[in-house]
Amino acid sequence: MHISKTSFYTTGLVTGVLASSLFTGGNLVISFISTPSILAYGTPQSQLQQWATQYDMAKRLFGPLSVFSGIGFGIAAYFAPSQIIRRHMIFNALITASAIPFTVIFMAPMIRHLKEVKRRGSESEAGLVETRRMLKTWVRRSTMRSMIVALGFLNGMREITDCIGFHL
Repeated sequence: MHISKTSFYTTGLVTGVLASSLFTGGNLVISFISTPSILAYGTPQSQLQQWATQYDMAKRLFGPLSVFSGIGFGIAAYFAPSQIIRRHMIFNALITASAIPFTVIFMAPMIRHLKEVKRRGSESEAGLVETRRMLKTWVRRSTMRSMIVALGFLNGMREITDCIGFHL
C-alpha cells in the first residue's frame, strides 16, 4: 500500500492546526476566565492553591499540545508541495513549539516564586498584594505565549483554506 506525500502533508497540517488551536484556546480561557475568577475571591493562600491545582493539571495538557503542534507542522513542512509552503510550515513548527522554551525562560521563575509563596502560606495584606501582582504577571505572560502559538495556528488555517479553495 502506498501513502502519498499529500496524505502526510495533510495529516501533519491538520495535526498542527488542531493542536495549536487547542493550546491557544485553552490558554486564553485560563488567562481570561479561570485565573481572574480565582482572583475574585478568597485569601491569598486559597487563590494560590486553586491556581497551583489549575496549573498542575493544565501543564500535562499544554506541553504535549505544543510538541504535537510543532511535530505536525514539521511533518507538513517535510512533505510540503512547494518551497513557499515549506517555509510557512517551518515557521509554524518553530513558533508553536516555542511555547516550551518561552515557558522555561519567561514563566518558570514566576511559577517557582508563586509556588514558594503558596508554601510559605502568607495570609497578610502584603501577601494578598504580592499574590495578585504575581498572578496578574503570570496571566500577561500566559497570554503572550498564547498569542505566539496563535500565529502558527492562524497561518496553518490560512493554508487549509487555500488547500480547499476558500481564499480569505
